[in-house]
Amino acid sequence: MIHPLRIEPSLQDRFPGLQAHLIGLRDVRVEETNPQLEELKSEIIKRVRMRWNLDELRRHPIIRAYRDFFWRLGLDPTKTRPAAEALLRRVLHGRDLPRINTAVDAYNIASLETLIALAAFDGDRVVGEPYMREAEPGEEF
Repeated sequence: MIHPLRIEPSLQDRFPGLQAHLIGLRDVRVEETNPQLEELKSEIIKRVRMRWNLDELRRHPIIRAYRDFFWRLGLDPTKTRPAAEALLRRVLHGRDLPRINTAVDAYNIASLETLIALAAFDGDRVVGEPYMREAEPGEEF
């Protein structure tokens, strides 16, 4: 099931087009590694390396939108890269995607393919209703 993520009104006012969604998954089996996932990862990395080069990244509309968003947040996207761009650059520099576990590896592959930042949380450990807001001064993530 897919639900829009509630966004704090002040943040929505600053970024009117900002959207995020929650997708609930059940019965996910998380393993250290999976041969089929590793094969898929290798295929996607090959495809990405054939399709992309570093020079064209900053001109891609999705990468550009994330970079512009970072600038508006006061973050320099050349120093703190948007997540999908960082994964893509890592692959284009000849490095593999990190191997964490099958859940994280799967959403990293999806992020690499779509250029959209993804994250995952264990729903059994989330307290309260998730929502997006700006961090408080001194708050750590």
